Amino acid sequence: LAAGLARTFPLPVKQVYMGLTGGMLRRVDKLRIPGVVRVGRLMVIWARYLRARYHLARGRLLVFDRYIYDSEVPTPFPLGPSAGAARWMDGHACPGPDMVVVLDAPGALMHERKGEYDPVMLELWRSRFLSVRRRVPDAEIVDASRDPEIVLRDVSARIWRRYLHRWLTA
Repeated sequence: LAAGLARTFPLPVKQVYMGLTGGMLRRVDKLRIPGVVRVGRLMVIWARYLRARYHLARGRLLVFDRYIYDSEVPTPFPLGPSAGAARWMDGHACPGPDMVVVLDAPGALMHERKGEYDPVMLELWRSRFLSVRRRVPDAEIVDASRDPEIVLRDVSARIWRRYLHRWLTA
């Protein structure tokens, strides 16, 4: 979807990864020094967020690849109380984006498409991602089981509606 937006959207599009597992966060986690890891994770998350704000200030459409709302979804492994609290902190570290799009597809279909994780676990994650609506009431839920080009057109139209609404209420 992000690549399709970059290819078809008339404004410049930038993508920033805001998930809680990849990139520099892996390196910070390897430090294994509790206070340093906590501060380091927050610094990485905020550096990503500030890079996103920079692109927005330059007039670009910003697409977050994932967001810190990943904290709402169970990990594939059990977390102890302190790790659970740290994950909650990561998931609440930054303000929310202007628009949240949750791509919704059944776990079995996601497994079929990528072959990653168990379909039952993917279905659990799906239900948790859909519950993000409790935290972000105006989250856009998009049926991602459709053809990717249809999903791209659907999301593009939703983005334009947000731009129009912002322009009309400014």
